[in-house]
Amino acid sequence: TDPLASCQIQKLAVDGKAFIVIDVPEFKDAPIICKADASSAVNKPILKRGGLYVRTEKASSELVSSVEEMRELLGRALLKRGDQLLRTIQGLISGQPTASNEELALYERELETAEQFFAEVLPTTVQTGGHWTLAAMPDSYAKERVPDIALIVQALAASAVTLRGWTFPHNDDRTARNFLQGRQSSTAWEENNYYEAYRAYLSGLYTWRASYWDDSPVFGGPARSFSWSGIIFQITEFFIFLSRYYSRVAADANLTITIHLADTKGRVLISRGNDGPLMANYICLEPEIEVTVEYSVSQLRASPEDVARKVIRRIFEVFQWTGVRDDLIRDRQRQLIDRRA
Repeated sequence: TDPLASCQIQKLAVDGKAFIVIDVPEFKDAPIICKADASSAVNKPILKRGGLYVRTEKASSELVSSVEEMRELLGRALLKRGDQLLRTIQGLISGQPTASNEELALYERELETAEQFFAEVLPTTVQTGGHWTLAAMPDSYAKERVPDIALIVQALAASAVTLRGWTFPHNDDRTARNFLQGRQSSTAWEENNYYEAYRAYLSGLYTWRASYWDDSPVFGGPARSFSWSGIIFQITEFFIFLSRYYSRVAADANLTITIHLADTKGRVLISRGNDGPLMANYICLEPEIEVTVEYSVSQLRASPEDVARKVIRRIFEVFQWTGVRDDLIRDRQRQLIDRRA
């Protein structure tokens, strides 16, 4: 990287001597590396090409000289990259643009086009009311990570989860289309008040939004309720799909995945079918719930159900259901996978 790309250079006079002060700002997501060797007038080495310099407690700039210093520097870089990715995904959820470096700004533009698409195909009542949003992206941007749209179409078809009589994600033959950057589809089941849409990009970004099945008259449950088994089924389907899809389009990637539930305040968990009665009144007091996790594709492939359980437990906690037994969630997941849901 160019160490002078965003520096401020000043000329100062101190005790009759002239000094050049170069102010190098803190790096955004990757440490600044010295671009070229530099020596003093008497040929004393000052800077070394390819060197990583840190500011010491003695107010001097020195090369990284120990494992501990290198570990601390790389740790700061990873934290910065993680914070930027979280802000980018929050832009999708809130619809607000966020500041980012050039690489993440490219993801951000795709997220904005996804928001525009959702606004066009989903009713306002869905956008402003109860809905799920799923967003997943590799941790580095590549405009054409997937070589062509045909591969996206194949990966979507091969990765779809069909365990409950409704495919996730649903691909509507009437609306599924290629667009310049990838593949999209929208579904409107108006008589049952259910809507969903997705966009899959060549960069590896995948976004999906849908109304809550629990708000559909198909189930006929009480107003502002969630089937607790339904939450387990839905999130497990998310991670089974993501493990399959990214195994095909970005097998070596690390992913940032965000699950968002809108309009949750006052909604309660209920039992449906053979679930058995709940022993307490589990209610959400927050207007929305958002859970973000980071996993490699290999971790997802190893056990998408395990990853899903961690997210499910977090969501149940926001409904005041703390300490839910892991074997209870696991049992419902097995019910889904065995097609008994």
